[in-house]
Amino acid sequence: MLTLGNALSAVGRIPESYSAFARAFDALLLAPHPLFEALATLGYANTAHLAGDNVEAVRAAAKGRTLMEARNMGVGITYAKFVDDLIARVKAALGEEQFQAAWLAGRETALEVFAARARAQLVVD
Repeated sequence: MLTLGNALSAVGRIPESYSAFARAFDALLLAPHPLFEALATLGYANTAHLAGDNVEAVRAAAKGRTLMEARNMGVGITYAKFVDDLIARVKAALGEEQFQAAWLAGRETALEVFAARARAQLVVD
């Protein structure tokens, strides 16, 4: 689901991306996996950024990075650059003070909260 969420955000299908990430988070809550939790929050961060929610993007990026650092998990060079670029963009958009506040909050945010926030973005007809 997290791969689908990333693919959908890459082609601008943001509501469907949120839906995929909501399902990914729900699955991870049932069957936790540190690597996939980190990757899901980082992908969700990109979707939030593309949707214009830079505060949520920072919180999710912080959680993803924290999960990866806590377990000494590395990512490929290309993906690391993608995440670094995302963080640089949201930091520039928010400014240092707002970025730092969101980053600190995100590090402590539970996966359940990201799942609820992704579900909250779903459009109901």
